[in-house]
Amino acid sequence: MASSASDLARSLLAHTLTCADVQAELTRQGDSIDGHDELVHFLWHFVADQDIRKRDPAYADRQESELRRHIAAVNERAKQNDAKAT
Repeated sequence: MASSASDLARSLLAHTLTCADVQAELTRQGDSIDGHDELVHFLWHFVADQDIRKRDPAYADRQESELRRHIAAVNERAKQNDAKAT
């Protein structure tokens, strides 16, 4: 199972994990999950809106774009932190 919030998000987009899988992992890890708070919050939102995405393709597209934006932001922060460490 993916261990960080960004791993979970990427797995959702790749369809290698279901929303139920992600919900179970978020619940299992609780506050100890490795990831940015905004991404973790959005993952919960994404999981909760699964039924809406099934009914509304435009909403699904917007949520997937937002999830990609959150992943990119986490990746950018990681790069900046790596640059500061060197």
